[in-house]
Parts: sequence; structure tokens; C-alpha cells
Amino acid sequence: MHVTMNRLVVSFAVALVLSPSFATAEDDLDAATHAAVVAAMTKRACVPPGKVASSTEEGVITYYSAFVAAAGTELVACVSRTQPIETVGAAKPFQCWTVDPTTKALRTRPAAFVAGRAFRIPSACAEGFCKPQEKPTVGAGTEVFALSPDGAKAARIVRGMIQIFDGKTKAFLREFPVLDENGEGTGLGSFDVILVGDTLIVAAFAAGPDGGAWMWNASTGKYLGAVGRPGEGDGHVNLSAGSYGLVDATHFVAFDGGYEEAIVDMLTAKISTRVMPKPAACSDEDWFGQQIIDIIGFGEPVKAKCTKAVRTAQKKFWRTAPSPGFVNVGGRGYKLKHGTKAELLVLEPKATRPKTVQLPICKLK
Repeated sequence: MHVTMNRLVVSFAVALVLSPSFATAEDDLDAATHAAVVAAMTKRACVPPGKVASSTEEGVITYYSAFVAAAGTELVACVSRTQPIETVGAAKPFQCWTVDPTTKALRTRPAAFVAGRAFRIPSACAEGFCKPQEKPTVGAGTEVFALSPDGAKAARIVRGMIQIFDGKTKAFLREFPVLDENGEGTGLGSFDVILVGDTLIVAAFAAGPDGGAWMWNASTGKYLGAVGRPGEGDGHVNLSAGSYGLVDATHFVAFDGGYEEAIVDMLTAKISTRVMPKPAACSDEDWFGQQIIDIIGFGEPVKAKCTKAVRTAQKKFWRTAPSPGFVNVGGRGYKLKHGTKAELLVLEPKATRPKTVQLPICKLK
């Protein structure tokens, strides 16, 4: 899965405090709006807008999150209900389609968890992924859940533990902590999980400008370290202003938004890194200061000549950077930009820029 990390920290904080509440008039408006959306989708295969106003007077808005994924050789699009600032890990889809990127046609298929993408749900046990003797609970919080791209394994993050299941039989296999008693792992809030083969990566974020990715062996539970420069302790690539995700079937990239990237070979868990060198026009102090501003989002101003030199260097150095979040199907990369429109980005082999295909968007009264 993934995404650009703007507003991610706030999104995580909001998700932690969501809890069931008594029904209100707003709930009724929201339910009525969702029913109208479903009715429109039944009449004509279409993707609902990212947000639909239930009542202008009441200011009630119903939110949706649509995405694409691979299902064998087919491109699949799904849509979930979501929260106002949710960016990844939406709820279980309520509608899915097989997408023809040439004709823009959407063919309805059963709504289900899509392999290779994480979801945030009340209980994976309620979906059959339970530890022995465990019973589904209601209102216990939000869990992170994902199937591996091949559907062979499933990962669940609940109460500080990573649990691994057989993706087909749902049998519980093992569990291990996100942060153990020796301090190995991450103490940040688990937000996303990517599982390919035996390599499991958890993307996690703090309630502030810090986030990263950490690795485990899913078959043994062994902690493999942070996704960053090998030999530098934790050394994780800060994702707070960057992006992350699979760039093909077996490679994961973490990018800080302008200075450093780390690519993980998911078959071997080996990491390779690229770090942009300091431009000659920057002093050490300004070079550090510019990174703080760009990655953290604030800081002391630096000399204009340094900022200009950094921007020029970034355009050249990252020209061949991977594009996280594109799903590979038949040699092409696909990504869905979802808002008032549903824009399917199609990245042809060896192309540096994707072309855009407009998928049908639902027209609501």
C-alpha cells in the first residue's frame, strides 16, 4: 500500500480516539446519504466522490476512500467509508469493481478485503482471524489488518502485538511485539503493514513530525531493524513529509521527501539507500537547517542561495526515484487519485510520467 504522508500524524491521532456513540440526527443524515450513494452505484457503475454533503445547513459530510489493487492479472478498484482526514487503511470495502483502464469500464465484483493493502477495522477476529479461544470484541479500538499480495498470509496489529495468520485457512500462526522489552521495534503508533513473503514492514508515526518503517521476519518473529541506512542504529527514514510503499512486487521504498530513500528487497530483507549530497552553496548549518524545514515542517530560515541550490540538486538527483503507491498489473503501474474525481494514473513501462484516465464518478442529487 502506499501514500503521501501529509496530515498522517493527525489522521492517526483521530483514529485512536474514535469510539462508538449514541445515534444522532447527524448519524441519520449520514446513513441516508450513504443509502443514496449505494442506490446511485447500483443504477450505474461509478465511484462516489471523496466527500458528499448530507446537509448544507447541518454541515454533515459523508466521506469515502477509493483505491486500486491487483487481483492476479486484473486491476481492481474498491471504495470504503472513511474518516475526514483518513489517508490509508480505510474500513472494509463495501463495493469493488474490475477496471478496464482502456475503456474505463467498471465491472462489479464481490466486495472484500483486497490482498496487498492494509485496512483499519474494529476487529480482525470478527472477520475470522482470531487467536485460539479468542472471541470478537466490539468497541475495543481500531486494528490494522492486511493480507499479503498473494493472499497466503495475513497480519494483524492489535494491542501492541503483530499476529500472523494463514491467509487461506485463517489459522493463527504466531505473534510478536511491535516493541519488545529490550526496546527493539518501534514505540510509535502502528499505522500500516506490508507483508511480502517472510518480510513484514510496519509503518508507524508519532503525534508529531516523525514516522518511519520497521521490519520483522513474519515466519520467525525476529526483528530485522528500521528501514534506513544500515549500521546507523535505528536510523529510520523519516516519512512525515515523504512517502512509502511497494514499487513493484518485491521492492518497498521509504522516501523522506527530498534527501534520502531506502529500498528494501522484500525477498531478502536487504536494504539499499540513496542520499543526496550537500550542494556546494550550502554550509553545514544551512544544509541541516533546510532538511529540518523540509522534513519536519518548520525551523530557522536558511540562506536563499542554499535553498535554491537544494531545489536544483533535488530535481537532478531524484529524477529516477521510484514511485511508491503504484500497483503493478501486466507491467503497468496504476494509482488512483480520489477526490471530486476518480483519476486513474497509468504508468507505462519505462515512462517517467503517468497518463490520466478518468473513471466514471457518481452524480448525486
